[in-house]
Amino acid sequence: MFCATGSTVYPAIREWEEAGVALYSALDSYMKLSAGLAEKSLANGAPPTYLATRIDSALGCFHTTVSNQFSQVQSILARARNQILSPFCHLPEEVLSEIFMHVVFAPLDLSDRRDPTSLTRCGTDSYRALYNMLGVCTAWRKVGLNRGALWSVVPLAQLSTGSLNCAPSVELILQRAKGTSLNLVVDPPKDSNTDHISLVAKHASQFDTVNVITSSIPIIRSTLGVFTHRQGPAPLMLSRLSIYQRHDYGSRMLGEDEDIVPSGLEPGLFDQLVKQLSSIQMRSVFLDWGGIGFSDRLTTFRFQDVMLGYDSEIIPLLKALSSATKLRDLEIIRVNTCHESVLLEDTLARSQILLPNLQSLLIQDLYFNTLRLILLSIQSRSHRLSLVFTRKSLRLNHADFESDEIDTGILSEALSNTPIHALLVDTETLEADEFVLSPDEFRGVLMAMPSLETLWVNIWELRSYYCSVLQRPSVSHESSFPHLINLYFTCVDFPDLEAFKRMINSHADSIQLVAIGGPSDLITEDKVHWDFPEGAQEAAIWLEDNVPEFRRIDRNFEPQEFRHMLWQLW
Repeated sequence: MFCATGSTVYPAIREWEEAGVALYSALDSYMKLSAGLAEKSLANGAPPTYLATRIDSALGCFHTTVSNQFSQVQSILARARNQILSPFCHLPEEVLSEIFMHVVFAPLDLSDRRDPTSLTRCGTDSYRALYNMLGVCTAWRKVGLNRGALWSVVPLAQLSTGSLNCAPSVELILQRAKGTSLNLVVDPPKDSNTDHISLVAKHASQFDTVNVITSSIPIIRSTLGVFTHRQGPAPLMLSRLSIYQRHDYGSRMLGEDEDIVPSGLEPGLFDQLVKQLSSIQMRSVFLDWGGIGFSDRLTTFRFQDVMLGYDSEIIPLLKALSSATKLRDLEIIRVNTCHESVLLEDTLARSQILLPNLQSLLIQDLYFNTLRLILLSIQSRSHRLSLVFTRKSLRLNHADFESDEIDTGILSEALSNTPIHALLVDTETLEADEFVLSPDEFRGVLMAMPSLETLWVNIWELRSYYCSVLQRPSVSHESSFPHLINLYFTCVDFPDLEAFKRMINSHADSIQLVAIGGPSDLITEDKVHWDFPEGAQEAAIWLEDNVPEFRRIDRNFEPQEFRHMLWQLW
């Protein structure tokens, strides 16, 4: 029999037990009255049909309701018991919600993060994980709905959540975000119009980051318009902007109609926006940099896959960067300009800039004319420079899409004026007819880089003559040869193991790490099947015993010196 303890000092328990006793007493009384109902009612002259109607009413409504309530009570009490005995019950809600944050926004693996087109997949994975947790139990659901930051990704994209049917609407996300800082993801399906962008306009002041990937210039312009034409007194929070236009503009000069900032925009509005930003990524995007200035808030700038025009057209961009006095990380990747046969001294003088707080500079896959101009322009020397060298680095790019080879002596002269700390020599494809550099060319490039500490060779057959090139000379007159600390070999075979050993031993005074492996997702876009050839296997076995640190590497290889090659998804 259910009874109240009476002596409990916990009011909630006492009230619950007293209500239980009252319920038990009422049910006991009701059961006894039900047992004698027919006999007593008929004895008192009640019509049988009337009594039967009253009993039917009780069985059909009252008893059903009571039965459902008893089931609910049983479920509620069982759930409460399980929750209070669960280890999760002893975790503060703040701790549990922080665990949820790590699950929902778990870092994607490298093969996803390197691909800007995975933005929609990122949103899909986040909300799938969130809805999975909401469905576990009431306690988890409560935490998930109370933590606004779990709903901070606002996807203007077509999420594919599979059988979970958990693609939330933008309105629902904004409601559950509860005023927290927001991250906008714009990745609309093809042929979308700009109407859906207006959904987030009144929340413009809440957004901290914006990621746009689309082939539509109107969608890019409309997204920017949300922030240049925002309404209301609340200040803008936006700090990071990433725009990737799905077009290959790397070799074509673009016109004014392809500028992401429309010509009719009120002067100064876009300039005000960029002065707000601490980080900017732009890929395949055309923008007239004349008159644009950054602020000391900007710390990271990435510009990728675009044709600027003739060499002198890079000057407005460089001048804009010079206004970012706190810029720390600069990445210039596959930015093309066309060679001007006569580059005036005035042009060179106007292109020179100082970036006093620059810490890292990544230059990847540039034609020589563009590479030389950038190296001459950035006068700061406080930063560490990582250079990704391809065959383009030995060519002049012309407006007619032709290119001329230059002498490596000219390249070496340009490289010798700037300290370069990390070099990646990339053959680019397993089907290449020639190596990026001949042995003599390779030697000349290395001699022009006395500050070089890290060398990464990708897709190569390191024959004896290349091992000789990499072998540090013992004679003093070749002291400009770099003291290599890190050597990385990806998709490299070693047909002459003894020559390879001599090369490694020649760097015994400086070498700290040698790494060997297959393709890295940082630089190999296609899935390349590469097994350790016999030469690489033997080299790996020998290295384990003969260098301070040896590492076998996989597709996730992401060395610190080249981590900025990765397109960041915020």
